[in-house]
Amino acid sequence: MRLIFICFLLCFPFLVHAQPSISITNYSQWDIYHIYLAPEATDNWSNDLLALNENNAGEVFLATDKNIIFDLTSEGNWKVKVVDEDGDECIIPHDYFASQYVLEIFDDVMIECFYDE
Repeated sequence: MRLIFICFLLCFPFLVHAQPSISITNYSQWDIYHIYLAPEATDNWSNDLLALNENNAGEVFLATDKNIIFDLTSEGNWKVKVVDEDGDECIIPHDYFASQYVLEIFDDVMIECFYDE
């Protein structure tokens, strides 16, 4: 029976849906202290994902060159708000998050946010 199941998974992988998730890596020079998600068309921000994450090993911020992964409730268009150690906010425009989405935050993204305010 197990062999049949394995063959099924190998032959029809599109039928197995993985939990959608987002992997965020901070390549900027700023530590990130808060991360929020909201559906594209709203400003209904989630709770702080860093504070809620059990796998954050006691860290309360996302340091430079560090990565963290969050499960999403669903695929779709999301926007991300990050807050640095000084309370400066950066809203990263929406994108379609599906399966295992990767978001890399670089200095240019953060600088653009800080100087557009």
